[in-house]
Amino acid sequence: MNSRPFAIFILLMLSFSLRTHAQTDDVYTAVGLDFSLPVQDFSEVSTFGVGLNARFDQRFYKQFSATIGIGYSYFSASARLDGSKADSLTSPFINYIPIKAGIKYNLSKALYVIAEAGVARTWTSNDGVDEVKRLRFCFAPGFGLYTETPWGRFDVHARVEGFMLGSRDDIQAPTYFFPSLRIAYCFQ
Repeated sequence: MNSRPFAIFILLMLSFSLRTHAQTDDVYTAVGLDFSLPVQDFSEVSTFGVGLNARFDQRFYKQFSATIGIGYSYFSASARLDGSKADSLTSPFINYIPIKAGIKYNLSKALYVIAEAGVARTWTSNDGVDEVKRLRFCFAPGFGLYTETPWGRFDVHARVEGFMLGSRDDIQAPTYFFPSLRIAYCFQ
């Protein structure tokens, strides 16, 4: 797997985070880890997922914020995304790179609800060989909690994320779901 795009992504997110660090409470960036558990149809293809993500929040009206996020998740795989098993899958995994925008409503200083949607690039890799990469619609409703610690502010966010396998003309194609727990450090 070529790690150059992933390293560039991390450097961009860190530089972006450091720029927003000196701004007001209306703007913040959070960089964190995702832990995911595929369910329903997705559990037949994968058993767990881990990833990195970054999210930028800009408050625009009282308790409302606009969000933009990007991430990378790695899912173990026992089959291809279309569910087909192959004898040649010796060390398979599923790549998932979502880019989402959304809206967040702060219920209090510590608790919020969020809804995001966007596109995700997905593909199955096996021994360094990538299958067809596809853009897919993704969505992620959830809720979160901010917590202050002596080491800074953290964002703990639970969501159910999904991505559709089919095209807009293929309504019979399954949607893969995975609940995720995100633990992120907030730069303000």
